[in-house]
Amino acid sequence: MLQSIIKGMVFVAVLAMAISCRPKTDFPEAGGDYNTPDAVKGNWKLQSVIQIDEGAVSKNFPDKAKFLDLTPMFAGTTNVRLAINGDSSFVLTNPDSSAAVMLPSGANMRWRLVDPTNLAGQLPINQARYLQIYRRDNGVEVESYKVNFGVSYRVAANKLALRVSRRTSDGTPYTSYDYNFVRN
Repeated sequence: MLQSIIKGMVFVAVLAMAISCRPKTDFPEAGGDYNTPDAVKGNWKLQSVIQIDEGAVSKNFPDKAKFLDLTPMFAGTTNVRLAINGDSSFVLTNPDSSAAVMLPSGANMRWRLVDPTNLAGQLPINQARYLQIYRRDNGVEVESYKVNFGVSYRVAANKLALRVSRRTSDGTPYTSYDYNFVRN
């Protein structure tokens, strides 16, 4: 009996030493500065379009009732390209290749980042609430669209998610579309 207790104690001691000798894992620092304008600039390829039933989300229905992947239903969805350029131009290429694409497109499209809580002041670059897409004709802004960021990704992920919502007359969203892009 004493011999099995000693063997058990030796086993625990060896196990403790083995566990303490493993190399330390260094994880990247959480948070940090995130430059939103630099993160959204670039060329993007549409990877998927997800339809979201906002009523089903608010009633906590199962995911099958809340989300519908429209990508396989509309041929040509992945042919859509997006260029968000440093000169504030916004170019959507092949938007007519899929009926699932409802992002604004056309000539003279521009973009800017907007923080509705700080409209009068300078936009903090890491706190943009949504992307505003607008069209200018002869220097005058004639159309404007609010496009939310669907999911926040790190710059290293090379992904961009934009969300367009259809709303009732009182402004309540009833259907949203998540456009998931990968850097091209």
